[in-house]
Amino acid sequence: MAGLAQIGRLTIDGNYSWIVAEDRSPGLNFGNQLARRPRHAANATARYAWPFGLNTAVAMRWSGETIDTARTSATVTPFVNRAYTIIDLRAEMPVTQTLTLFARAENLFDDYYETARRYGQLGRSIYAGFRARL
Repeated sequence: MAGLAQIGRLTIDGNYSWIVAEDRSPGLNFGNQLARRPRHAANATARYAWPFGLNTAVAMRWSGETIDTARTSATVTPFVNRAYTIIDLRAEMPVTQTLTLFARAENLFDDYYETARRYGQLGRSIYAGFRARL
């Protein structure tokens, strides 16, 4: 499911996914949610185009919990990765018709999250540079 709204210079969009990905292999995991596939996920972005050319955005990424590993025995409970929400900021400003200055901060609040057990993702990351289009 997705939606988009534009109010003047402000654009808001978002999407939600309900994912039914089940293990169909015979054995202990038959019918279980596939490993590392969230049942629920959502994204939203609010963008603003300033009159002087600057474009800014705030984005949210949310993932529901995921089962990390398949069951290896009837008595072992699979490990579950927690749900997480990540906020990003972005800005870009055209310098010329072919050159744009950009900056972004990903995982703005430096949240710890794992998409796979024991493999933490990057903390707060800041990027900046120029983008040229010929």
